[in-house]
Amino acid sequence: MGTVKAVVLFVDFEDAKAENVTQRAPIDYRNPQPYWDFLKASVPWFSTASYGRFNLEVTPIYKWYRMPKPSTQWRMDYRSNDPARRLSHDGQGEFTAAAVNAADADVDFSDYDLIYTVPARNQTAIASSPELNHYAGHITADGNDLGNGDNFGSDMWSWGYKLLNHETGHAMSLVEGYNAGTGGTFRFMGQWDLMGNISGNAPDYIAWNKWKLGWLNDDEVDCVASDGVTEHTLTANALPPDGASKKLVAIRTGQNTTLVAELRAPLGVDSVAGGNTARYCESGGVLLYTVDTTLRNGLGVYKVLDAMPGSTGWGCSDETSISTMGRGQTRGPSHFEVPELGVTFDVTSLSADGTRASLKVTREDTRIAAPETGVAPFTTTLTGTRRNASAGASYAWDFGDGTTGAGASVEHTFASPGTYAVKLTVDGTTATRTIKVLAAGTPQLSGPTTQEARASATFTTDREATIEVRRGSTVIERATGTSLTYSAPIATTDEVRACASGCTTATVAWTPNRGWQDLWDATTLAGWTYSGAGAITRTAMTTLGTSGGATATNAGALTSTRAFKDFHLQLKYRASATANNGGVIVRGGDQVAILDNGTAATRSGAIVGLAPSTSAQAKPVREWNTLDVIAYGNRISSRLNGVEVATHTGPRPDAGPIALENAGNNLMYADLRIKELSADTTAPTITITGFPEVIRAGTPVTPDYRCEDEQDLVECTATPVETTAPGRYTFRVTAKDAAGNETVATRAYSVVAFTDTPGSAGGTVPATLSLTLDAPATFGTFVPGVAREYTASTKATVISTAGDAALTTSEPGHLANGAFSLPQPLRVEITPNAWSGPVSNGTATIAFKQAIGLTDALRTGSYTKTLTFTLSTTNP
Repeated sequence: MGTVKAVVLFVDFEDAKAENVTQRAPIDYRNPQPYWDFLKASVPWFSTASYGRFNLEVTPIYKWYRMPKPSTQWRMDYRSNDPARRLSHDGQGEFTAAAVNAADADVDFSDYDLIYTVPARNQTAIASSPELNHYAGHITADGNDLGNGDNFGSDMWSWGYKLLNHETGHAMSLVEGYNAGTGGTFRFMGQWDLMGNISGNAPDYIAWNKWKLGWLNDDEVDCVASDGVTEHTLTANALPPDGASKKLVAIRTGQNTTLVAELRAPLGVDSVAGGNTARYCESGGVLLYTVDTTLRNGLGVYKVLDAMPGSTGWGCSDETSISTMGRGQTRGPSHFEVPELGVTFDVTSLSADGTRASLKVTREDTRIAAPETGVAPFTTTLTGTRRNASAGASYAWDFGDGTTGAGASVEHTFASPGTYAVKLTVDGTTATRTIKVLAAGTPQLSGPTTQEARASATFTTDREATIEVRRGSTVIERATGTSLTYSAPIATTDEVRACASGCTTATVAWTPNRGWQDLWDATTLAGWTYSGAGAITRTAMTTLGTSGGATATNAGALTSTRAFKDFHLQLKYRASATANNGGVIVRGGDQVAILDNGTAATRSGAIVGLAPSTSAQAKPVREWNTLDVIAYGNRISSRLNGVEVATHTGPRPDAGPIALENAGNNLMYADLRIKELSADTTAPTITITGFPEVIRAGTPVTPDYRCEDEQDLVECTATPVETTAPGRYTFRVTAKDAAGNETVATRAYSVVAFTDTPGSAGGTVPATLSLTLDAPATFGTFVPGVAREYTASTKATVISTAGDAALTTSEPGHLANGAFSLPQPLRVEITPNAWSGPVSNGTATIAFKQAIGLTDALRTGSYTKTLTFTLSTTNP
């Protein structure tokens, strides 16, 4: 929080003088200014990452200070085995102290919190840029202790400006996020934290570090410290706190350990990766990681939990690079369990832009491991666990069948069929697990033999059984009971199996859907075969991924077993690296290219050898693209991200399979669907509403039109509306369907020149103030000796042409009966009593109130009072 002040000293050496630095036109590195120009983007980085709660104020001293020893005689080289040169804590202190001493005559160090030293670019002995945390052997100048900062080395030129943010993070107490031990350098945090990977694709500080630095307040954090289910609303780590949602959820898992959830999105300092324009390897989502403060720096204090294993096979350098829930490549899981910590996460909602999520956290320290089903008599082993159980804790079981047991692991026999709620109590906490025990015997199975894809099929049994649906060798649905209902997204054949002590099987053939149907079921490779080099298989992101060494000259393809003639095919694809190479082959020969760096003839969307792509519509690497291929009769066209980029008409094969090409090992395909098109002679319809026949020149007009087609509309375009030059024009809307049927609708209109000349008409209103009162108000009969407040009212009608008006009355005084007056005064209230503008026949209520006391003397006769009401104005 607040402002930290830093000073930058530029140093050179007798053996590496600044004036001898080789120029790198147009930048002259013989001057110190370019060095800070290289690093200064780190200052707004801090402001953005901290939500404006932290300000790094840096003062560069643009002068070279000569160090007293050559560059090779400092203990600042981590590569050297020579103790006189090997990087050390004391060596850093000696180096910084020498730089401070050289600059002391010019610089007042009394006001600085951090000190940065930057060497001339021609030195090579100081290779790294370690942080300065010099708590012993203090460096003092101008009465100030200069213990923190950074000594930059030649590696700054490869890491980029965010090296300063990383090393300053250490100066502010943050630990390493990368692995300083054995194994992969970035295996703990992947690319999710600047303290781990400076050039990562998501290099913001993790939310835990922001809280630790005071950039997040305690009320912007949710804590979970006991068992139960809690609901949390998270906004993206990059967005400023909004006072309502949270930035992280911290689940206590031990005295020194915590499990953390935060939401990441490609915003703020996460929006530009690696110091360049590279896109996300991971598009964001709910990130999970553990914090263990008992571990040494660089040995896994923070560790990302991989919710999407297998990411290294798909263009990411570390297994945890694609690891989030809910939005990993827009396809992440919504459920994730951490059984060893007794915690389950469920993403219950996620905004379309990925900046807001609802997260359910279930914390259970006590758990039961046991099978879900069995056949009576069913003998099984049940194992109970309790995190941080006390020494000698007792494990008490209630098996739900009237019997009990004890011990962490027990064997039990359920003699009869039924549903049993098994309970385990350890240290006062209870866990429950339901076990279904089925009756022995072979169940009978009933259900449809055919069904249309995307509809539902229900299978029933005559007794409770475990019912499974298998597509090839993969179980895609499972239920225990007497029925199972499911839907197949593709045309395929499934096996349904119902088992108790014996099994019964049946098959159901799913026929093509009459509208859109999925070509891939997102689970198996049913309906597809692969041939050629490499492979295309299902990935962790529920996509089809290419791999296996295929090349442009030695390609492979995943081919549908079904053939299609006239159709509209739509799919999504994503490249994980530049120079990707793939495509979609239809009708057994026509190929629509996927190639980000190709020419017009071969780039994404082009129909290879038939029609070049008319425009480059592909999104950058690592972003998803939508590709449409429409084939009808002799016409084939392609649309990339909604824009038609290629079309060809000519004799083509009647029908053929759909094939996905693997020619570069770095593509993902997803969301494949197809609509088969029947013979279509009906043209689209066009509706134009609200289009004017005459338009005044210069008046903007937004036409309202709509195109519709009973089968597959592929084009609905309109000519611009001319409103500048006077004349006669035609507004034209063109609609086309996949069969090539075309409809054109027009509206003729005129643009007219015009001249506005003011004219007038008028009348006069005489000054008027008019007040009319209704009948006089009466209180009725006053009763002597009774305390009471009497009320009466009348109305006034007001007419005023003035700018304002007020209705007032004279001093009410007292009601009188000849020489006798009531002791208590008359009160008058007027509502409303003022008007801020003219009013015609406005009504005001005049209320009269008269109090009579218990001892007030009353004289026989009538009490009256004449008042004057005045309607007045200050603005006639």
